[in-house]
Parts: sequence; structure tokens; C-alpha cells
Amino acid sequence: MVSVPAGRFGNGISCNEYLDKVLFLKVDLLLSVHGHPESERVGAKVVSRGNDNGIGHANAELVDQKGSVGRATQNLLLDPVG
Repeated sequence: MVSVPAGRFGNGISCNEYLDKVLFLKVDLLLSVHGHPESERVGAKVVSRGNDNGIGHANAELVDQKGSVGRATQNLLLDPVG
């Protein structure tokens, strides 16, 4: 399934202002596909957020040339660097 790599890389391709201060450890991944991609090219619009308590979340909308084909959600364990 071509949507899986786009869903897996959500927290790695999203931009975070604290990226140099925290490591992201994936705890789990939920992939929900509601449409068949038109081609093998699937992109992801991703937002990652984290709290001071060490818990984070990455949420991705999976898209192809025509629009949304699914969502990917990752729960994250945040570990301070240094």
C-alpha cells in the first residue's frame, strides 16, 4: 500500500521549533485510508505537537493529486536531548 510510508514519516517531515531539543520516539501508528490513491505518489500534510510531560502527537492528512485519501496518527514519546 503506497499510503503507508507517507503516514509513517509524519513526525519526521513536520516542522517543529524545538526539533533540536527533543527526540521523537514513535509509540504507535494508526493509518485510516478512505480513498484509493490515483497513483503511487502520496503526500502528507502534517502537524506535530508535544507537551512538557513527554507526550506528543503527529497528525497527517494523506493526499494525492485529487485530494485527501486518508489520515495517519502517531502517538509520540518525547525525550529531551542532552
